[in-house]
Amino acid sequence: DQPRSRGLGDVYKRQDISYNSTMSVSNEEIYLLACIIDWEAAYEPYEGKLAVANVVLNRVRSSNYPNSITGVIYQKSQFSGASDGAGGPSAKFQNRLNSGIRTQECMDAALEALSGKNNIGGYTSFRMVSITNLSAMSDYVIIGGHVFH
Repeated sequence: DQPRSRGLGDVYKRQDISYNSTMSVSNEEIYLLACIIDWEAAYEPYEGKLAVANVVLNRVRSSNYPNSITGVIYQKSQFSGASDGAGGPSAKFQNRLNSGIRTQECMDAALEALSGKNNIGGYTSFRMVSITNLSAMSDYVIIGGHVFH
């Protein structure tokens, strides 16, 4: 049983969200999505958090990745330091799961993305702008400190 994030119980259990009908998600996957948003984009603007959520959901919808939020997040070498390499959380990411997400925005972005709001189209990857050779890319969007492609 996944721990619930502190102070977000009401949002976490909301029943008035209209989820994308092509994707069935559990409460645990909603929490996991909010945690990976926190892990990757805690200090990014809200739009960056929403974009990270959509990268995960775009991967779930793609035949090139696992077909669940859990599978995508724990896929080996995909989200820096989140996976233990065997389909589960690393010790550090497990600590994030145990301690809860740090901002309401992470849960809001997860729920909004699941409700269909997408600010990056079909992009399935992102990197830090500071380590990306943008001149080698032809199709991307920059939000905060990340480039989505």
